[in-house]
Amino acid sequence: VKEKAMSIIDSDLHGEHLLSQAQADILGVQSSIQEDNIKPVKDIVIDHLERLEMANTTEEQAGYKTGFPAIDKKLRLMDGKLVFVAARPGMGKTSFAVTVARNLDKTGVPVGFLSIEMPETEIMDRWLSMESKIPLDLFGKYNAFDREAIQALNDAAAVLYDSNIQIDASGSLEIHDVERKCRKMVKAGAKVLFIDQLNQIKNRETRTVLERTTENIMRLSCLKKELNIPIFLLHQLNRDAKHRTNKEPLISDLKDSGRAEEDADAILFVYRPEVDAPDNEKAALHGRAIVDLAKNRQGPTYKDNTVKFRHETTYFYQGMM
Repeated sequence: VKEKAMSIIDSDLHGEHLLSQAQADILGVQSSIQEDNIKPVKDIVIDHLERLEMANTTEEQAGYKTGFPAIDKKLRLMDGKLVFVAARPGMGKTSFAVTVARNLDKTGVPVGFLSIEMPETEIMDRWLSMESKIPLDLFGKYNAFDREAIQALNDAAAVLYDSNIQIDASGSLEIHDVERKCRKMVKAGAKVLFIDQLNQIKNRETRTVLERTTENIMRLSCLKKELNIPIFLLHQLNRDAKHRTNKEPLISDLKDSGRAEEDADAILFVYRPEVDAPDNEKAALHGRAIVDLAKNRQGPTYKDNTVKFRHETTYFYQGMM
């Protein structure tokens, strides 16, 4: 620590970078051994073959389970992976992320959820609503719960009490704050991280929105490799797609998002057709959702049209395959 302090005094780097780097070293997440992780291939190939053999002889699909089996089979959520969850406003990207986080927690995977946009009270309302199946719009209203609903809420709270999810709902964060908080969550045991959302992360060292987004994505891409865990990064698309004939999101919708397409290991688009449908078609599309794995660096792409959305509890779930 003393040597680190002296290097800070002597360094020409900006204070935020120094703080972030010092924290990484002191927490033991990024040590000098990791920085010089040089290995001969002969030491790697045997372990790698054993991993492939295990995957080949194990019926259980490798990777964490998001609750969406078709996506899991293609995505193989494991190791350092930067996964974008992108959608236009009102499509439910935060609800999708909250759903996936809860699904992971139910399988015993510790989760860290960094919410820059939504306060923790709203996140807890969603989880309680999902768990109790009580409509979200009743939360916070006078005399909204009868005795049965109160019991359901208590039962849901007891389940969440035993969960292994960390939440940080600090608003207005700089990128170095995001890095620092993610490292602390991983130090505390998190195996998967969620960041909601990219558009809200500040960076005082950049001048334009494009520069800020590009720099922040690059640093989060480095962070997922440093921490060697999956990071879900939520991103809000612009509304231009609303004016197209085909309103489903496309990779080209990320063209103004810095290095999103280049640095993302996977891109998940969330789309609910009923949002754009004419009034006379909304009923037929009610509750239908599409999760599009539009980019997958280590596997095939896949569009899942069988996903459902429960409006009352803002819960995404797998429909019939």
